[in-house]
Amino acid sequence: FKGLTSLNEESRFITLVKNLPTGLVVYSPDATVVYVNKVAKEIMGVTDCNAEGMTEAQLHRKLHFIKETGEELPLEEHPVFEVLKTGCSFSDRVYGTAEGKWILCSAYSTNGTDSQVVVVFSDITNLKDAEASCDMSREVCNHAFLNSHDAILVTDAEGKIYSINRMFSLFTGYGEDVVGKTTYDIGLWKDLK
Repeated sequence: FKGLTSLNEESRFITLVKNLPTGLVVYSPDATVVYVNKVAKEIMGVTDCNAEGMTEAQLHRKLHFIKETGEELPLEEHPVFEVLKTGCSFSDRVYGTAEGKWILCSAYSTNGTDSQVVVVFSDITNLKDAEASCDMSREVCNHAFLNSHDAILVTDAEGKIYSINRMFSLFTGYGEDVVGKTTYDIGLWKDLK
């Protein structure tokens, strides 16, 4: 960005858009790609073609968006079509790609219906992978907690009970109804000292 301040406003804007760390695609009112930056091409996996001038339907044949549920996103539900149809912008929707990437997408109308649509997105694959790892770790810990042969209860510093396992119930006779109470409320300890 050396010399960026010496550029006129339009040149400065173009330089910034080309070098955004997020993908940016601008569509005309007929869903034809007017502009696509380098990051967008990389994220969408269309670096081998000139996407400008392509329609969303043509792009759809090259890349397939997937809902978080795993089902393919129908063409009419693609961000550009949704914004063109409603004239309403949206932000922070998550879509997958056939290549196994996850993107966080926002789409904006430049002027209501019959206007250009700007779609901005970021690759959040690493974030989704970390989330999946956390879910798996949580599942493993939960399984170990629930199925331990030791009586376990989870409390805060004041003794408020958040969770108990099956062995705690078998050992003490207390059930799930103690969750939310304190160990003092239920008289768990014979001698508080």
